[in-house]
Amino acid sequence: MRISHDDQLFALLREQGRSVEIWLDGIKQSNVIRADEATGELVRYRTDASGKLVTLYSEVLRDTLKGKVRIDIVRTDGGR
Repeated sequence: MRISHDDQLFALLREQGRSVEIWLDGIKQSNVIRADEATGELVRYRTDASGKLVTLYSEVLRDTLKGKVRIDIVRTDGGR
């Protein structure tokens, strides 16, 4: 599965009371822009040690990471 933060799927999932969780090598990720299970790649916004977004010239920096990507669609009440 491949998913991007600007996909219409995100809006549809919210309407259905669901959300998306992205995992890389078994670690839950945040600030993910795009994830692809087939290529094992995700792109996320860079954060500093305190969790704040890192910017350069008013642009939020991004990191591209590779590994075992898993995309889970979950209910907002914690179920699957």
